[in-house]
Amino acid sequence: MEITERNRKAGCSGSDENAAALTAITQRLNDLGAYLQYAVGDPRQLPYDVHWVEETDFAHLDKPSQQHLIAQLERSEFGSSPKACSAALLLRYGWSAGFLIGAWMTSGIVVQNARQSLGFNRSHVLLSGVCIQGCEGFLTPRTSSVEVRRERLLDELACHARAAVEAHHRWSGFSRKALWAMVTSSWAAQFATVGEKLGRPELALSEAAELLALDPDTSASQPELYIVQADGRNGICQKRKLCCLWHKSPQGGFCSSCPILPEHERLTRNHDWVRQYGIRSDCLPLELLRASSRRTDEPRRTSGISQTSAR
Repeated sequence: MEITERNRKAGCSGSDENAAALTAITQRLNDLGAYLQYAVGDPRQLPYDVHWVEETDFAHLDKPSQQHLIAQLERSEFGSSPKACSAALLLRYGWSAGFLIGAWMTSGIVVQNARQSLGFNRSHVLLSGVCIQGCEGFLTPRTSSVEVRRERLLDELACHARAAVEAHHRWSGFSRKALWAMVTSSWAAQFATVGEKLGRPELALSEAAELLALDPDTSASQPELYIVQADGRNGICQKRKLCCLWHKSPQGGFCSSCPILPEHERLTRNHDWVRQYGIRSDCLPLELLRASSRRTDEPRRTSGISQTSAR
């Protein structure tokens, strides 16, 4: 996909060519089957039965949209635990980074100042889609170095996330590091998902590691990413930096990425997940297979990160 310098400067608002570029990105991600559905335009005119929330609302917990999501979490999962609600909501919010991460992973493009609406399932607080209403331009391999683009990508990702972390820290009292751990866990999951769909899990590992290392907040809270092999399949899994507190909900239970779980139990859960959903080994590069062909209780570690979302 080619984006000219003239188009890059024009911005998406009122630019049919830039809107076409955004549509091309969303189509590529939808074709990959990368979990979320992506669309471009006015979310109110899309044929999706979801609850649309502006991304900027997540920094303002007094907004009706945020009050609605928090109330849903309190009723369905977490009762009166503000910290657990904050963790749960930021984990879900973090998945909305899939469009920016997907554009980067598939084309090396950074979408600048994207205006996103997030589509949540009406009966459960689950993110199911993202609608991109516009942007202010692009950085492409033809206009900027990979280092400049990677730094800008982190700036784009962290822009709204930082405000959301601060808002939830004030509201729930959960530590900033813990809240960042939720966000970076979901970002890492998006790198993992797109990388696996592209057949390049090694790219997901390296890109997540390099990006999250660029900022003190994301570096200190990033998950540990690793590859698990089970019955001829491979998958990217992760150990989250800090706990999301789901085990304190009325439903109880631990995520398979929980840092509280004993190592063996967490890896056993990872192993079961990969056996069912992982990529067949014959689809992976030989070099990666050699790196991951060790016992499941000795995961491959890369730059202090581990792989997956809540696998």
